Amino acid sequence: MPPKKIPKVSVGPLDVLVGRMNANPLRTLNNNRNHAGEEVASSGRGQENEVVIDISDNEDELGSLDELNRSSTQPGPSTPQPHYRHGDLSKNNHEQLAREELLDWLEGVAKMKPRPVRNDTMREDLERKANWGQQRYDGKLEVLFATSIPKSPVKGYYITRSNGKRNGLSSYYGSQMRGGISQAKSDRNEAYLDPSHPLHENIKMSMTQSTHNRPPMDLIYVATLFPPEEIKPNLMETHLGLEPVQSEEGSNHGLVEEYGGSCCGDKGQFSIRVTHLTRTVNPSEIYIRTIGRLVDPMACMEKKIILCDSTSTKEMGEGFMMIYMQRYNRIHNCNRYIITVTATPPPDIIRKAQKYADDGVPLFNIIQDGDQAHPPPWATLDEVTTLPWTVSQKDLIVRYDPRHPDVKRHYKNFQNLKQLIDEFGEPPTTYYVTGDGSRDDLKRQFDAIIASRDNN
Repeated sequence: MPPKKIPKVSVGPLDVLVGRMNANPLRTLNNNRNHAGEEVASSGRGQENEVVIDISDNEDELGSLDELNRSSTQPGPSTPQPHYRHGDLSKNNHEQLAREELLDWLEGVAKMKPRPVRNDTMREDLERKANWGQQRYDGKLEVLFATSIPKSPVKGYYITRSNGKRNGLSSYYGSQMRGGISQAKSDRNEAYLDPSHPLHENIKMSMTQSTHNRPPMDLIYVATLFPPEEIKPNLMETHLGLEPVQSEEGSNHGLVEEYGGSCCGDKGQFSIRVTHLTRTVNPSEIYIRTIGRLVDPMACMEKKIILCDSTSTKEMGEGFMMIYMQRYNRIHNCNRYIITVTATPPPDIIRKAQKYADDGVPLFNIIQDGDQAHPPPWATLDEVTTLPWTVSQKDLIVRYDPRHPDVKRHYKNFQNLKQLIDEFGEPPTTYYVTGDGSRDDLKRQFDAIIASRDNN
């Protein structure tokens, strides 16, 4: 029997190409077969006949039923080529390559000699680059690690299925990635949009309930806008390469701008305001400089998200930030910071912000991941108005790159109050205080969570 032909491999960056060359070229593509390191077959194949849609895999897109299937299938220069072993993992080339790198790394860990070495920092960084890993929220997927398991081929990272069988993480992720972009899934999602479909109303109600459960958050944020060619693989290097943004010598003058704002964490999203990268009737300053700019559009990098203890702290803290930014621009005769209208803080806070700028205190101080961040979660007004704030590698996220405009923007989000508490600790009582009582139900949910915890 003649050997099967190996599909052609598209040539990407050198490190990706080398990774492909080092892999076993004799393994042929079969999206539904077992991969090394599995105890059981992938479940991706059987899912095509199911009638249940997992709406939580697209947590950043839960706005309406019409958003179930927003991926473009139009061919273009960034249309990816399937990897000869992993297959089709995404509908755009940038994400495809990043996911290949993630799967290759997970396989490499499992094959380490004499035994696998755990590196969660690297894994999570590769997951972020690949826009993957969101499905672990709410305890839906627990990632485990083992150097060896008696009578099992599984090593390194793995998950345990509901039937108790173990599945290597590379194999599991690959199956889920391929299944997520399969034509069968696209066809099902398209069918659900039809009001006559028997599951249309059920899915619509589920999505409405899911949106209702997502907790609001009082967030202050800063985003950096800069030429896309300045983006480096290490975003901290990107950040450092942009500094000083402006000075009396005019370093990077006019090439970099920063935008500060606030939002209520729409749909549980812990990020800059998502409408900044959405076409609206009155587009934001970020949109105008990025997606909305036809010539030389800028890239957008999320730089800092601050979780405040209350709506009042968010509003006064944003005003403090804007006063500092105005003063900085005036001192340096530049437009580093984009100035917008905010609430006016009291005189003592205004003077405090101006003095920081006059004394040359920077808005940010760089720290290493794992160091104490400032302001801390549930920051008080005093903490928010104390400079400098900190920024680390994990804070930096590219939200828009005009060289890869079709890359989906995944946002860290919380499906319910319990997830928010698990991540940042219990909210202070000030979090629930609003003029319209809109968070009274959240306070009841919190009391129920504490009561359940006490009973256990």
